[in-house]
Amino acid sequence: MATFDQASAYFSINDGSDRSLGAYITDIDGLPGAVGLHDATTLGDTGTKDVDGLDNTTFSIRGYYDDTATTGLEAVIGALWASRANATFRYGPKGSTAGFLKYSGSIKVSNFSLPVKVGSLTLFEAQLKLQGRVARGTF
Repeated sequence: MATFDQASAYFSINDGSDRSLGAYITDIDGLPGAVGLHDATTLGDTGTKDVDGLDNTTFSIRGYYDDTATTGLEAVIGALWASRANATFRYGPKGSTAGFLKYSGSIKVSNFSLPVKVGSLTLFEAQLKLQGRVARGTF
């Protein structure tokens, strides 16, 4: 099994410009996601069988909040949450070097949370709802 340092992971959102969010994100969870399957088992089958269905994937990103006007996390995620617009993402668990594995797709921000705790850094959490399916390829 190949292992690598998660600090090299890459995540970007394209909302008209490709914006790397690695400086803010500490955690990505839920990618590439579950596939939609429907039980197609019939009488006489010796085991279950499934047919392809519609995917329904939501994944989350968490990290440090930044409200820098044009480049901060708020300028990207907050603006997409407010506008309800679609954007695209690219995720490389190992990084974005040519030939590395890449997951990508179209998303909407379905939830954006800014929890506050006195004496702590300001954090964010966002749930991103896939619009269609995750594509698997390489950078």
